[in-house]
Amino acid sequence: MFKAYEAPITHDEAYSFEVYSSKSIPAILAFKEDISANNHLFNTLFMKAAAGLGFQHPFCLRMLSVLSFALFLLGLYQLLNLNKHYIVFILLLIPAASPYLLDFFSLARGYAFSFALMIWSVCLFVKNNVLKKQRFWAIQVATFAMLANFNLVYVWFSLMTFHGLSFAIQFKKEQLISFLKSILFPALSFLYLVYVFKQLSSAEQLYFGGKEGFLENVINDQLWCFIYDQAYALNPSYLSIWLWTIPVLILSALVLSLNKLIRIKQSFKDWLIVMYVLIFSLCLIVLNHHITGSLYPIKRTGLFVSVLVFLCLAMFLRFVFDLLPKNKLILLVVLLFVGSLYVHTLSSFHSKRYREIPYDSHTVEIIQKLAEFKTDNAVLSFSANWQFSPSFNFYKQTQGLNWLPKLEKAPIDTHAQFLLVFEEDLSLLNGQKLTPLLQFPEEQIYLYRQKP
Repeated sequence: MFKAYEAPITHDEAYSFEVYSSKSIPAILAFKEDISANNHLFNTLFMKAAAGLGFQHPFCLRMLSVLSFALFLLGLYQLLNLNKHYIVFILLLIPAASPYLLDFFSLARGYAFSFALMIWSVCLFVKNNVLKKQRFWAIQVATFAMLANFNLVYVWFSLMTFHGLSFAIQFKKEQLISFLKSILFPALSFLYLVYVFKQLSSAEQLYFGGKEGFLENVINDQLWCFIYDQAYALNPSYLSIWLWTIPVLILSALVLSLNKLIRIKQSFKDWLIVMYVLIFSLCLIVLNHHITGSLYPIKRTGLFVSVLVFLCLAMFLRFVFDLLPKNKLILLVVLLFVGSLYVHTLSSFHSKRYREIPYDSHTVEIIQKLAEFKTDNAVLSFSANWQFSPSFNFYKQTQGLNWLPKLEKAPIDTHAQFLLVFEEDLSLLNGQKLTPLLQFPEEQIYLYRQKP
């Protein structure tokens, strides 16, 4: 919540606000104007509603993601259903163990809301072992999660397959109507998703992803995101531990399932359901890549994989506590493990910078510095790398900064009096007489004033 309030608006958030908040709801849903994968449906609609009510501060626009964190925790609490002595060690394991994941609970994007819904859909599937009526709502919630973040189509398909196979195995004619009712909205939503993907493909907007391979783009890339550029975590031995997390969990599940007494434990069955969702989703990613040629999900688009891995780990620990409820050694190991993750997250915390979009972390400071040179509301002679355009235009619009020019997606005007550039742009300024005003070497951002 603190970061959601403190951090300046970022490129993607500002772009969504600028392009979609003024559009009609049918236009947003139709994906026919300004077609972009940046249009996260529920996030876009929330930003439109907030802007319509006059709430244009970044914190207000991010409120859906902030509230999603509470929804996420509540879903975890219901899913893990732990003894009160152990809940503190695992409940926060998933959201607080990854600084990269936490970033998205303080950004006005669709990821946080979709992850909260994903947790609840999995929770309802697990609870279905006791309450069969929950299966209907599990499917509906999973569908909303998919609409909030199209990358969750893999998770959605996993749960739909589970739902369909369960019905087929236990087929009863009198339940056919209720089954068809349960898949009506999901089926229509999937057809809508196919339409959206066609629109995005025709507009050449499906460019974000990897094609090097499953291990490199889906697994290793999520590992690098988790590390959050921390040098101490680049030790090869640490990396090997995380690379083997999924295989070790799968092998453990196979070995433990050989024991009948373990097989019948409810906590073990629940863990296997979550393992199924993870493994089936990963298989679908590979299958989709080879059949349709789609790019592998990377970084934020593949973040749901990290959430599922941590969820599997949490469910495994829940099973271990259920199996060995009074083992203090196990408790100590888990405490040390979770504690090390928290230390990693705290050491990675930055109140204004996001790993995914670091260059927007100083926007407010730069605008305040430029404001020192404004004169009688005359438009300042200012040019910047195009990547700064959405965030600067956001503050110009929402704060009425008439002296600030509207930035376009265009090359840097090297003749402007004030220049905001990346380190890679410095070669364009060779030979010019420049006075540095602000320098941020960590983000490689430089603000110069050009001498007449």
